[in-house]
Amino acid sequence: MKFNNVSIDSDTVITSQIECKFGEYDVLYQQWVWDGINAESLIFCNTDIVDISINKLVAEVANSPLLKEDKRTTHSTNEEYTYINFNFTVGD
Repeated sequence: MKFNNVSIDSDTVITSQIECKFGEYDVLYQQWVWDGINAESLIFCNTDIVDISINKLVAEVANSPLLKEDKRTTHSTNEEYTYINFNFTVGD
């Protein structure tokens, strides 16, 4: 449905995912591994987040209980989705 068009890089392995809510927003939460790096993502539909700036959205994720201590995030946007990535670890 809402997240059916989320693309996955061929060298990324999704270890788990669930559709859920982040505040008032529908999200696809993913845990994944790419090139020995483990991380997590919240994926938002761009049509759902027109009322919030990307900087504010990233700050809300960074200040949420989802993030472990380092508070480091990355984000990217395509035509349909915005991805906020966090909790990067090497190996495991």
